[in-house]
Amino acid sequence: MVAKRLLCFSLFRVLFVRILEGNLFVIDYAFRYYIDHPQTGVSLDHWENRRGDYVHGGYGVLEPGGYVRTVHYEVEGNSGFRTVIKTTAPGSSLQYNIHSGKKSQPPHPLWNAQPVAFVQSGH
Repeated sequence: MVAKRLLCFSLFRVLFVRILEGNLFVIDYAFRYYIDHPQTGVSLDHWENRRGDYVHGGYGVLEPGGYVRTVHYEVEGNSGFRTVIKTTAPGSSLQYNIHSGKKSQPPHPLWNAQPVAFVQSGH
């Protein structure tokens, strides 16, 4: 109850699943929420949309010192996770691109080696 009073939180749309022909499930959702709590300095905006294998979204965070960090991301199938991260200085409209890149899955699953020995306690 206390958390509900402290945070301004609104969820615009919730997850729903659409069933297509042949029992194929397509996940389709969109959400957005905003938290603004001046007493603790928490200010956050987060949104995301998904249609099948394509997901895109972003969030913005007010950091100490008045900097605003904005992250935009997207994923489509197995193409990897792409992000653009920008920081805006207080009182400025200039944005500094601090990271932009594509993260992809390894081409083959990673496997751990088999154990060399087992340790047992007691006799």
